[in-house]
Amino acid sequence: MSNTLVFDYAVSISEAQNATNVDYSFLNKCLVLVTGSYEEAKSKKSETKPTPKITNKQLKTVQKKFAVVDGRTGKTTTKTRELIDPSQFKVVPVYDPTTVENYTDNKEVAYLMTGGLEKFYLLMLASEVDPENAEAIDFDPTDYFTLCFSTDVDIADAQNLSFADFSGVRAFVTTDKAQAEELAQTDTVFFDEYGSYTGCYEAFGRLLSLPFWRNCQYYVLDSTNTATTIKTVGEADDLFNKRISFFLNGSDGATLGFFGNGNAAITKAYVDRLARLKTQEAITGYIQVNTPNNTSVQRVNIEESAAAVITEYESYPFFYLDSDVDNFINITKSDEQYVVAGKAAIKDAEPIWRANIEVTEAQ
Repeated sequence: MSNTLVFDYAVSISEAQNATNVDYSFLNKCLVLVTGSYEEAKSKKSETKPTPKITNKQLKTVQKKFAVVDGRTGKTTTKTRELIDPSQFKVVPVYDPTTVENYTDNKEVAYLMTGGLEKFYLLMLASEVDPENAEAIDFDPTDYFTLCFSTDVDIADAQNLSFADFSGVRAFVTTDKAQAEELAQTDTVFFDEYGSYTGCYEAFGRLLSLPFWRNCQYYVLDSTNTATTIKTVGEADDLFNKRISFFLNGSDGATLGFFGNGNAAITKAYVDRLARLKTQEAITGYIQVNTPNNTSVQRVNIEESAAAVITEYESYPFFYLDSDVDNFINITKSDEQYVVAGKAAIKDAEPIWRANIEVTEAQ
């Protein structure tokens, strides 16, 4: 399992001198893309009519340029991608599961709170949100790190819904194991026989409500959750080896068998972003206080400031990084930037069932 964080960014000296403290709360915010019910209420559609799906065809796109580095030559080229324009969406915070029905017909999203979240955010097309709703806010993708899809959007469309300026975790559910294997390479994907998101939501609700990004590979779902469970060791092993997230038919109930993202444990994405931001903050903080000259001594001092973050995350109460390996950060200066390079290993725990299997064999 890939568990190495790679530090490969640059800090602008001029920007560092004016940088403000980072707000890390975005790491614990969860968006769910659903169909809003405002249009249905206004046009008095039949309650028995299926909720319309969100499709790519109805969405506006914007062009974004990206720098791409050729791994063989080191040359940087600029490419353009079509991404979904976030301005056509609104976000509504939910503080009470009983209020979900005021905004959407999707009943599964409440399981985020079953998992422990005190607040989550519904992401809806602006045309599907009451314009008089004082709770609704504009969608700024940089304010969030977790985006869960829902049964309100077909997975074929969801795969292609990439929002401009969003660079966090995306979560899907599918009934197709081959599709799940493909998605698991870059995203989070749960396998569920019926395509239900209840297990996915509850798992993220727990993850995002915990005080630390430590091992999240053991959790028993609430008894009301009807997520599909895996009943044989062979199938569980197959899903685990493909890094597909799933639940086991455990002795205590529906138990998390694996929770992953991008071919790694789910916590890697969050620890990666947190460690990157914390080391950047340590570097900019040193620059602001000391206004260093371009000397090897000053670069060593900056390295030590950034390395202190690594040391902190190796220790209690975090234990995010494996202290038994050589976790390091190097700083070099290039023109108006400090270039940061280094590696750190995340301390991943093997799922408990792999060592002590508690799977009930199918009858």
